[in-house]
Amino acid sequence: MKKFNPQHCIIVFVKAPLEGLVKTRLAGCLGARGALLLYRALAADVLGAVCAMDCQVRVFYYPANHQDIVRGWLGDHIALYVQQGADLGQRMHHALCCTAADGFERIVLIGSDIPGIDEQILKSAFSALETSPAVLGPAKDGGYYLVGFRSGSIFPQAFDAIDWGCSDVFEQTMKRFEEKGQTPAVLPVLSDIDTPEDLRVLAVQLAGGGGFQGRLLHTRDVLGQMKIV
Repeated sequence: MKKFNPQHCIIVFVKAPLEGLVKTRLAGCLGARGALLLYRALAADVLGAVCAMDCQVRVFYYPANHQDIVRGWLGDHIALYVQQGADLGQRMHHALCCTAADGFERIVLIGSDIPGIDEQILKSAFSALETSPAVLGPAKDGGYYLVGFRSGSIFPQAFDAIDWGCSDVFEQTMKRFEEKGQTPAVLPVLSDIDTPEDLRVLAVQLAGGGGFQGRLLHTRDVLGQMKIV
């Protein structure tokens, strides 16, 4: 039986796998169905890496009225929670606070569609939280793909009045930490897959190895079926 670290928890944010709800910027080149298949594949690969860790995993889904769809997608072995809040920042803050209230001391929250998230990145995040109050993983597009806290260091201003979706979300968030007097650890920059160019770069990386050897099996399969890889 796998032994879990009772102090560590990974939160994964997902959207219900519905056409027109996920990867909408890729629908123009993949179609709504293709964008959905890609999202499901990316999420499966991320969850595979997460579930290999020695810690508890919680999946927070959105929108709230699609629990049956998410449960049918992910199965009965995943702990499901609904995202609550008026915007992404409020939903992340709520998920972190609820998880901290349940006794977890080190909490890492990630998205479900960043191909570079692997066990090494997650281990680095938890290692950073041994000496830093928080950790951020910057994304190439100016956002971030990971945020983590020690339970006593979570503060709402880190998520307030952020222009979500803009190219300086990471910069705005770092400023909130500076104003709070906290210095988060910073992980390597990773790319998300939101645009046709992002997809092209990923396809080239997969075709040539690109540091993904033995990984992203679901994503490779879907892109192969689409003849992108």
